[in-house]
Amino acid sequence: MAASDAEARVAAAAGLILDGYLANESGHESAVYVDDLGLPDHKPILVTQILAMAMAKGQEAGGDEEAALLHDTVCALVSSLGVRGVFSPDQVEAAVEAFLKTLSASPLPDPAKVKCAGKYLAHLLEDRMVPETLLASVPSLAGEPGPAIVEEVGRLTRLPLPITALKSRVKGVVQEYFVSGDLKEAIANLAEVEAPRLRLSAERCGQEVVKRLLVEAMEKKNHEREMASVLLSAMAKLYGSEQFFEGFIRVLRSIDDVALDTPNAAQLLARFIARATVDDVLPPVFVSLVPARLIAASPRVKEVLEQVKSLMEQHSSTLIMNIWGAGAKSSAEELKGAVAMLVDEYFESGEVKEAVQCVQDLEAPHFLHEVVKRVVYRAVEKGEAAMRMALQLIKALLAIGALEHMQLTKGMQRSVVGLADLSLDVPDAPERLRTLADWLAFENLVSPAFEQAVLLKAKERAQPTSARVTSCATILVEEFLVSASSQDAVASLRELGGPDDARPELVMKMLQLSMDKSEEERAMILELLTALVVRGEVQPAEVEAALETLLRQVPELVLDVPRLCDYLAHAIAHFLEDRTVPEALLASVPALAGEKGATIVAQVGKMTSLPLPVTTMKAKVKGIIAEYFVSGDLPEALERLGEVEGRCGQEVVKRTLVEAMEKKNRDREMASVLLSGMTKLYGSEQFFEGFIRVLRGIDDIALDTPNAAQLLARFIARATIDDVLPPVFVSLVPARVASTGRGKEVLEMAKALMEQHSSTRIMNLWGAGAKSSVEELKALVCTLVEEFFDSGDLAEAVRCVQELDAPDFAHEVVKRVAYRAVEKGGPALPQGRGLLDALRSSGALPDSQLVRGMGRAVLGLADLSLDVPDAPARLDSIADGLVADGLLPASFKAHAAAMAGAIAA
Repeated sequence: MAASDAEARVAAAAGLILDGYLANESGHESAVYVDDLGLPDHKPILVTQILAMAMAKGQEAGGDEEAALLHDTVCALVSSLGVRGVFSPDQVEAAVEAFLKTLSASPLPDPAKVKCAGKYLAHLLEDRMVPETLLASVPSLAGEPGPAIVEEVGRLTRLPLPITALKSRVKGVVQEYFVSGDLKEAIANLAEVEAPRLRLSAERCGQEVVKRLLVEAMEKKNHEREMASVLLSAMAKLYGSEQFFEGFIRVLRSIDDVALDTPNAAQLLARFIARATVDDVLPPVFVSLVPARLIAASPRVKEVLEQVKSLMEQHSSTLIMNIWGAGAKSSAEELKGAVAMLVDEYFESGEVKEAVQCVQDLEAPHFLHEVVKRVVYRAVEKGEAAMRMALQLIKALLAIGALEHMQLTKGMQRSVVGLADLSLDVPDAPERLRTLADWLAFENLVSPAFEQAVLLKAKERAQPTSARVTSCATILVEEFLVSASSQDAVASLRELGGPDDARPELVMKMLQLSMDKSEEERAMILELLTALVVRGEVQPAEVEAALETLLRQVPELVLDVPRLCDYLAHAIAHFLEDRTVPEALLASVPALAGEKGATIVAQVGKMTSLPLPVTTMKAKVKGIIAEYFVSGDLPEALERLGEVEGRCGQEVVKRTLVEAMEKKNRDREMASVLLSGMTKLYGSEQFFEGFIRVLRGIDDIALDTPNAAQLLARFIARATIDDVLPPVFVSLVPARVASTGRGKEVLEMAKALMEQHSSTRIMNLWGAGAKSSVEELKALVCTLVEEFFDSGDLAEAVRCVQELDAPDFAHEVVKRVAYRAVEKGGPALPQGRGLLDALRSSGALPDSQLVRGMGRAVLGLADLSLDVPDAPARLDSIADGLVADGLLPASFKAHAAAMAGAIAA
């Protein structure tokens, strides 16, 4: 091929690449375009053409601001392709030199040339894509506007540089996060970093944040590295996958420099990559996507990638989740030891300020209930003076926000629970604890109910079981109203150690306590009881027995509680909707409650009038999930689920799992992706209880889906990898649920999967077909396109494309349809256009994919023309109509014509 022919092809390709990037800002897609083009020796010309075309477009833009944005975008394109190894720094430098030489011949006014060239040089200098020495040669390369360009670069790179300002800002946020441990605040602060104000693109900000976080964490200890991994995972809410990819690539590029300060940088970066893969921050194929030039440029890069592959192949996801060691996560044992030490030191020295600092240094705000408990116990052991010191320390911690009221409440509750053991060494411990609780209540720091709880606990051993149950119910209710955590409630119930045979009485006492609460608090207590049933701590029959006992007491209780019938009707309706109690209970209400029974039944009827609220909610959720399996539109599914009202988190999780079990592996893969996406909507407890609900109903599900146990085990393993469930999920499943036949089988299989397989294998648990690999998709596309041109069945072809369920790969369909139509010629050309129109109408072909597919078809014209000499003209006949209908940009025809001209030459 003649040099001029190749250059003409490159010019045509440059226009397609530029237009594509301006439309979607995808560095990955642009890299694919360059690969499709071939011609590796002409890459500097390609960069030059992209820069020149962008300069011309900037002049056509609506104003200076729009032009500046366009120039920023094209700089981001060149940097992205450089970071990905598509262009080497030498190629970019050669391209910029060639671009500068063309300025003197450009018809644009000098001010436009200066602004554009200055912007390009400033950006590429800051990104280290070109050396600073290039500036010295600008006047000789650019001719008359050269000195002005150098001056413009100086203006744009005045200190502090935008990138320097960004690095400083990000460094401050990261360091503050390492000190405070406040993940939400760190995310909020990063979200406030304004790219436009810093004169940087949003994409560049994301890449730099990722890079800065990794570099900062490498210089710290394992505890901070664990925090960095957690922050990276949370940053998925702010940045896209390409920004994470390029952020990690930037660290890989500079690994030799990083190693000067951190000798084990290669090992650390390998661990960060492995952990980020398990956290779904990086794709499982990250290692294979690293540019070959980058690997060849440094032995350390190769070392990093080999270590990553070794970690992913040899270790389970659970081990990788703990890759920074148990100490990094501050295990409970370590924290308890640290807490005991600081409390002892405080009571010896009396230094409040020092004690507060030590508590802050723990960086464990979720564990401060242990600090409260230890302080209270030590104070009770020492006497009144120490109790006043305890009060002083608690007030100081609250004053600076180091201690939340919820943690204070939980710590006091735990102190009450352990009072019996403390009394063995300190006989008057109950009186001392009651006094301290009184002081705290006087300061409005805890509920006055604590004083009563202490008295009840003190009398527990001497009192009958009923008193112990009342004490237990009071503690559970008060704790849940503060924390809203059913997991904490289960832990407290086990810690309180109430007798199992008193569960009906415990439920009844909790229901009685709810009658003195507000409407919102009563609803919360009913939710708590449902959660205790789901978690296996309370049986449905025990809830039914508690309701029957309360109904028998209606004639006596109604005198003291005028709205008793309303409260009981609400509770019965709630448990009927949750299927905790059978509908048969309603028939016995009149006999149990006497003359008020009919009133209660009538009220229950109004509250549960068909369709039940929960039934309506389930139907809506089922519809959303079914539509998601058809459309594959994850953002839309999440948006619609977020609009569902009511206590739906557990039900959405359950319904997703149950529906997916009845489908094929492709749908199960989609369900796993949806569950991961739903972490933006629901909390960890809702996922936990959703999976537990499915475990409880596994025998019923197995009637329709015989392999339900195996499928659920796979869902649990995948959800653990995706950070939807905690790594210790299996150990948290209630014994009553885990002891059943299929329940036990599910958990054993899930445990085996996690122990025997790497995270990469578990990520592909539903098989390669579920994720539709590129090779498989290409083969399927070829088959369906061939069948369409053979049969002419338009509806069948559209259905086949929809069944691919790969909207991001529709560009391949467009390219194959265009190529086959061009090869066949004649009536096949309008036939191909008809299929493209039908696919657009059905929603199976997004417009962006149409543009990309036609662009790829143009890039491959040279090869196609070897078999079909008039291929450019035939392709042009398809493109003509698409341009006329506004489906392709007007510039497309020019790019296609330029490519055709190059081929003809």
